[in-house]
Amino acid sequence: MGVDFFFSLFFSELNNATQRFRFTKEIDELVDEWTPEPLGKELTSAQQADLAAIPVIVGAPGPKPRIQSSGKSVTNLAGYNFAGFAGNEAVKERAVQVLREYGLGSCGPPGFYGTVGEQYK
Repeated sequence: MGVDFFFSLFFSELNNATQRFRFTKEIDELVDEWTPEPLGKELTSAQQADLAAIPVIVGAPGPKPRIQSSGKSVTNLAGYNFAGFAGNEAVKERAVQVLREYGLGSCGPPGFYGTVGEQYK
């Protein structure tokens, strides 16, 4: 009984391995034959000219990136650091000092947060 079980298990695993090999071979053949369709239609010459006219920004992100075609430095108004204050240590230290002195709240009604001396000035 044990020998029959061993042989049936051995041959079933051998059969599974053969089927996996055939399946893998079939997948490889299908992949080799496959050619993808284009995701979109070809650009017209006017569209290519429009695309080429869009300035490309190069370099590290920050308040003053450079344009690739001219090398000109421009102001990045699309981010929160367009003035360049985020990297300024003096601004950071002053912001921490003001937060420690006055605190932080999501709204300003005196009924929620009370009043501080600055509100009376």
